[in-house]
Amino acid sequence: MRHSILLLYEELNKRGIEWTLGPISLAFSLGLTYEPNLDLAIYVEDIARIDIKELLRWGIIKIFKVSEPGFSNRAIYVRGLPCISLIDILRSLDLNPNYPLIRRILEKSSSFKKILNPTC
Repeated sequence: MRHSILLLYEELNKRGIEWTLGPISLAFSLGLTYEPNLDLAIYVEDIARIDIKELLRWGIIKIFKVSEPGFSNRAIYVRGLPCISLIDILRSLDLNPNYPLIRRILEKSSSFKKILNPTC
């Protein structure tokens, strides 16, 4: 997985497309799911510049739309790979209403437990 992600990273960087791994990949890295599916987080205005068929060839199953540019600067590095930060997940929820695992990721995050459940 890591090798193919690094090759994809180089390709997206050549095109000037900002990216990180998405919430599904973050959940897998944190042990919240056992399905090693790959997803990418990409700034919403860059999505039109990507060939979805090409992403499928790389094994990317879903794209998480990010509302703000510069999100890759806030990435969480898990096992040396950049994953979308929890704050960027929260900021982009409106763009991804049916995205799987988001609530589980946020519930497992100690930083956001008080936001989701103020009685903690």
